[in-house]
Amino acid sequence: MTTTSSSTALNPTPHARPDAGRYQRRHCRATRGALVLLAGLCLALLHGCSGPVVTLPPADVVVPAETPSPAQNIVSRLYELHREWRGTPYLYGGTGRNGIDCSALIQHGFRTYFNQELPRTTEGLLAVGDTITAKQLRAGDLVFFKTGTFGRHAGIYIENGRFLHASTSQGVIISDMRNPYWKRHYWTARRIETPTSTDS
Repeated sequence: MTTTSSSTALNPTPHARPDAGRYQRRHCRATRGALVLLAGLCLALLHGCSGPVVTLPPADVVVPAETPSPAQNIVSRLYELHREWRGTPYLYGGTGRNGIDCSALIQHGFRTYFNQELPRTTEGLLAVGDTITAKQLRAGDLVFFKTGTFGRHAGIYIENGRFLHASTSQGVIISDMRNPYWKRHYWTARRIETPTSTDS
């Protein structure tokens, strides 16, 4: 029949959807976007992994303690001597806790910490060792000062311009040779045979 044929021609088949092409194009674009995002994330992870690598030492590695040098050992002993006698008042001719003079402090320090016997008096100390200049001073050297017409004073050089002595006004202290008073009265210095601690 003519009516049936024309009706069939006017109705499209189910497979001929007019929006099918648009749907496929949108699906492809979404897929490409997801792939681009995934690739970007991979590149970022790879970049992060390429940073500097920190290598940790094995757990069983033991770093040995640094052995102090002979000079450092002498400095340490002199500070121990200062802690032992710090604040002890000055007493001319004194050798004990109630009072001690400069040469007795030196004698005690060298005997106790360096196992060396030195003269008891400042005059005797001036006769031992070798004369050195102020620029040559190192730990354990003896420094001497003229504090008056007949006054003589002695101490033990430690480091960085500091020396240990029994001050007539403040007792056993550490003073700085760059202090105007000591700088003005500095006289000479002597080096005894290199002190060695009683532990060595």
